[in-house]
Amino acid sequence: MRLAIELNLSQNSISRYESGMREADYKTLLAIADYFNVSLDYLFGRTDNPKINTEMKNGRDNLSYK
Repeated sequence: MRLAIELNLSQNSISRYESGMREADYKTLLAIADYFNVSLDYLFGRTDNPKINTEMKNGRDNLSYK
């Protein structure tokens, strides 16, 4: 119930997401991941590590654009 309240969703919507009767949209998935402080990959079962990787990959953070 708390998740539904925090995300401004109905409990019925949360139940449908949990049971697979309905799929959450991207915005809702991000909100759920933020709520539980986990990555989207963790939510989707693509990793066992719930930690969010905040580092930029392949040096993209050092790129400069002209």
